[in-house]
Amino acid sequence: LGYYMAVTFSPANQPDVPDATDLKGSAATLVLLNVVTPNQNRELSLVSFETEHGLHEYLPVNFKIKIKNSGNIYVAPSGNIFIQNGDKVVSTLDFNAAGGSVLPKSNRIFTETWKDGFPLYIDRVVDGKPVPDNKGIPKQSLKWDVSTASKFRFGHFTAKLLAVYDDGKQDVPLEATVDFWVIPWKIMLAIFAVLLVVGFGIFSAVRAASRKARAGLKRRHEKK
Repeated sequence: LGYYMAVTFSPANQPDVPDATDLKGSAATLVLLNVVTPNQNRELSLVSFETEHGLHEYLPVNFKIKIKNSGNIYVAPSGNIFIQNGDKVVSTLDFNAAGGSVLPKSNRIFTETWKDGFPLYIDRVVDGKPVPDNKGIPKQSLKWDVSTASKFRFGHFTAKLLAVYDDGKQDVPLEATVDFWVIPWKIMLAIFAVLLVVGFGIFSAVRAASRKARAGLKRRHEKK
């Protein structure tokens, strides 16, 4: 059935270092091999398909797909994530384009990112390296690329996962959907605050003018 081997690489001639700890380093890589037999069992199931948050201010949106392998052979699923706004598909993502495998009797979490939108949060980079915050998480800044302004994302979206895997006889589908919102709430709050101030100013001006007009009519009536 499946075999999991580690191939190591080390220098042919290790230099002798006097009075040093006998510790030698080497690099290793995992190699997956498969022997096709009648006893093989290819069986995947979709455990969960979700986003990090239900509400996003801007893109990107990260999707987490957890897949369980109940069989005895490692299997690499593949497919697409279709993102819809209403009935319209606005973007399509490749799922597991790198061909990562799920090992037998284990779970694996795949992450796919939707970043086809305007504006877009990107990691801050200095000298080619991300700038981390106090928790080690890369700091982000908002990128306003006007060439992608037509891809402004707003409202309710539905992401549909359609993946398949080969069970040795046919392609077996794995399907799921998740709903989420993209709303630039900070800008909306700022606009609402401005409209509120302007509206209050107009209301105050109209109210003052109305009082002044009523006072003038009252004085005229008293003179008569």
